[in-house]
Amino acid sequence: MADKILATISILMFLSFLGFLAVYIAKINLWVIVLIVGAMAVFDFVKTLREDAGNDANGMSAFERAAQTLEDQDQTG
Repeated sequence: MADKILATISILMFLSFLGFLAVYIAKINLWVIVLIVGAMAVFDFVKTLREDAGNDANGMSAFERAAQTLEDQDQTG
C-alpha cells in the first residue's frame, strides 16, 4: 500500500514539474510534448495500478513479482 501512495505522490510531482516547465518556457511546441509525455505517464501509471489490482498480487509489488518470476525460472531451468 505504501508503494501505491509513493507512486501517486511521484506522478503528481512529475506532472507538476511538467506543468511548471511548460508555463515557464511558454512555447507551443513544448506544450505539445508536455501533454504527450504527461498522458503517457498517466496511462502507464493507471495501467500498472490496474494490473496490480487484477493479478492476485499477494501484497507484492510488480517489481517483486518480476523478481520472483526470474528466480523461479532460474531454479527450473
